[in-house]
Amino acid sequence: MTLIRKVNYVFIYCYNYTVKVGLFKCV
Repeated sequence: MTLIRKVNYVFIYCYNYTVKVGLFKCV
């Protein structure tokens, strides 16, 4: 996995988690 793709994946995961839970949290 490339670095850019990995960062993008983490960003999307955190965004989705934030929308679902209502908190900004990256796990």
